[in-house]
Amino acid sequence: MLFSVLLIFSIYLFWPGRYEKPVTREEGAQHMMSALFELLESYMLKNGMYPSNE
Repeated sequence: MLFSVLLIFSIYLFWPGRYEKPVTREEGAQHMMSALFELLESYMLKNGMYPSNE
């Protein structure tokens, strides 16, 4: 599960021409990490593995 997510994100990160403006690899990696953490957080919240504020 995690491997497939990382594979998809690595393909997305290094896919040529996905941005309209040139983006450095650092900005792309930062975007990937924030998206990955959002995905992980929603997965953990859905499965009750993460303490929610509610």
